[in-house]
Amino acid sequence: MLALLLLATGCGLWSREPTTTAPEPAPAVPSTAEPELRYVRASMLRLRQRPEPEAAWSALAINTRVRVVGREGEWVRIVAPDGRTGFVHRDFLGDTPLSLADIDGELGRAADPASRVTWAERAAALAPTDPERLGGLVEAYRAADRPDDAARVEGILRTGEADRFDRWFGAEAAQADEIGAALATVDHAEPLVALWERARVVTLAMSEPLAALFDPGQGFAEGDPRAMLAERMPWAQIAVYAGGTQPALELAPEPWLTAAARTPEAWDDALFELVTAAYETASARGWARWQQQNWDYGGCSTFGSGDDLHLQLLLRTDALAKVPPAAPAAAQIREAVLADILKPVPDAFPYCLAVDQPTPLDGLLREAQAILDQVALTEGERAALEARIAARFGEPGTGSDAP
Repeated sequence: MLALLLLATGCGLWSREPTTTAPEPAPAVPSTAEPELRYVRASMLRLRQRPEPEAAWSALAINTRVRVVGREGEWVRIVAPDGRTGFVHRDFLGDTPLSLADIDGELGRAADPASRVTWAERAAALAPTDPERLGGLVEAYRAADRPDDAARVEGILRTGEADRFDRWFGAEAAQADEIGAALATVDHAEPLVALWERARVVTLAMSEPLAALFDPGQGFAEGDPRAMLAERMPWAQIAVYAGGTQPALELAPEPWLTAAARTPEAWDDALFELVTAAYETASARGWARWQQQNWDYGGCSTFGSGDDLHLQLLLRTDALAKVPPAAPAAAQIREAVLADILKPVPDAFPYCLAVDQPTPLDGLLREAQAILDQVALTEGERAALEARIAARFGEPGTGSDAP
């Protein structure tokens, strides 16, 4: 929850940002090695869409286990438990999760106020209901001359219930109500999409305190918040990813589709239909429809399985790329679809209908050729897909591991 406080107040999520752009990545090399798993070692880490300090980002919580799929200079490309992919700085990943004992050792060695803030934030992120940890963060903020941040943490201490999702929601209720009221009255596409972007930020932030209440074996330990959300935040819904182990607050598709249908423009209808087709929510992030199995020890793709989802999504993103307000979200989906098509074979996410039932080769070849024929690809994308066809996708239908 403290990570969400930091996000809401605009505090830095890294102790520093890289300032250089990485060189072009080397070509991907197919591998049968076990997946490389690492852990987030920051109170909250920015998962960026590109290996650049100013690229758009979403948040990863401390000790999140991620799968490494590539490296570009100081940047590491990873897959998060909820299926998001992107780049993080290598300094904030470790081989093991952080413990409070680890953090206490670093706090004892921290010589300057900024370093003490960094480690105090991590301690509070691991123990967000511990008054002693929160008090330590208040002291660190004051020593670093950050009185506004100190005052906000003191406010959490006064509630005595920093772990309660509904208490945290109470602090955000005004913003949630504003979004709901605006969604009911918005009558043009561009302000609707701007409202959608704002709602995405709110639901991403609220996912962290939601996760703090969730036990993978028992569900929501302090009462299921779905009823409260349905009443106070009807434009959102709870989804559970990673084999039922990780909850997230997502944007419910129906309210956004309904609002888009009310505007005179057609492109916002197409945008929300695209997002829902790709993710089955209106959030344009999270666990995509083509990733249906456990995220780190297998996984499935609908590519080549007969439903032509990848082809249809790419055709929709082509049309929306010409509409500036919709283009960023469409580009995000397009990148994810192409990454699924062009990933190394074999890989931890093999093309399959089930983990032990590979997708027939003729399905992969047919859908790939249809994409070549119908979708506007760059020269590099076209060449990569043609190479996959020429290599017959590593013969996945025969069980061969040939690239």
